[in-house]
Amino acid sequence: VLITIDENGMPRARPVGVNDPTDDWSLWISTWRGSRKTKQIAANPKAALHFGFDDIPNGHKDSYYASFSGLASVYTDAKSIATYGPAKEYRSQWPEYPNDLALIRFVPQRLEVMGKGIKPSKQLRQPQGVNLPHMA
Repeated sequence: VLITIDENGMPRARPVGVNDPTDDWSLWISTWRGSRKTKQIAANPKAALHFGFDDIPNGHKDSYYASFSGLASVYTDAKSIATYGPAKEYRSQWPEYPNDLALIRFVPQRLEVMGKGIKPSKQLRQPQGVNLPHMA
């Protein structure tokens, strides 16, 4: 789930597909040019990416989440699209590929996790977290 901030200062969340992280820890997301998320990122680059699994059928036994906060930016140049754009089998989702494709580059600055044996801090009652080194 990608969370951005809209023009009224409200968070907006939506599921997205995310590429594997690059060597500098950047995460790339494909979207439509001119989508609300690209406009929101252009106005305010603060964003979050949240990955979670509730495991409801097993009483949350294996539930976990990882939540990244950081900065996002939008790319529409040919080099970025060729390098970080969708794989060939997904390009049909953009009828005018690459002209209707935008890429969001998300650079994480902090990671918080819980589950899979990682428990919250007893003192702070918060998930375990770490500030990530600036790699980009």
